Amino acid sequence: MLLDGPRRANFFAEMPLEALCWATFVAVVLVVLAVGLRHPRRELRWVQCPWHCGVRAVDNEARASCRRIGSSHLWAVTYSQPPPTPTADPSRKDRHASSRVSRRHLKPARFVLALLRIAVGFIFLWSFLDKTFGLHYSTGPSRAWINGGTPAQSYLTGATTGKPLASFFESLAVPAMDWLFMLGLLGIGLAFLLGIGTRLAAVAGVVMLGFMYAAVAPWVWGSLNPVVNEHLVYALVLILIPLTSAGDTLGLGAWWKGLGLVKKLPFLI
Repeated sequence: MLLDGPRRANFFAEMPLEALCWATFVAVVLVVLAVGLRHPRRELRWVQCPWHCGVRAVDNEARASCRRIGSSHLWAVTYSQPPPTPTADPSRKDRHASSRVSRRHLKPARFVLALLRIAVGFIFLWSFLDKTFGLHYSTGPSRAWINGGTPAQSYLTGATTGKPLASFFESLAVPAMDWLFMLGLLGIGLAFLLGIGTRLAAVAGVVMLGFMYAAVAPWVWGSLNPVVNEHLVYALVLILIPLTSAGDTLGLGAWWKGLGLVKKLPFLI
């Protein structure tokens, strides 16, 4: 049964904000998956010349001479005698077989990396949504950013209590830090979800997580681990994503790298 105008307005007004956030996230993921599957990542194929063209070698028997072809970087080898027939290498078949096996195993690994990228991006994006609107998870409505909450200042003054660097981080608790923190969460989350700008997002995320790592000071007695905590693990994952070009699989990374501006400014990849 279709809803009329007033009933339709009441339906959307009574819909909880969590449902709208989840619907938006699902729609973004579906669009990214559709574009990523339509434009698969191009694989580079490396071809090795069996004659080692371009490598000048002394061969008195064949009396080979090299001459340049036009403006290209290829060299033609002219023999006064017929070139020797290359002998079959028994190990070449084994190398080709092993390369095919490695490529077969590489595709599932790239899908896992793509899912890891999407998951990390959703962690940052959800933190932004929860702290902005107070979705009753880690942030209540009274502490929401739109209701006057101070997410970054609260963290800098609350999580650093009794820590060695508490005075330093408390001095950073200013309103500008709330804007930097929230914009960073939004930018990093969207970049990793879409698979674009992962280098810049990874640098920003590592800086943010580095500050949070120093703020909680896991090396202090009483922490769960004196060296490794969740901030360090997330930072390593952020570094891994751009190094492996995980945005090209199930993302817009391949399309993004083809833009003229991104080609001129590689740090935007």
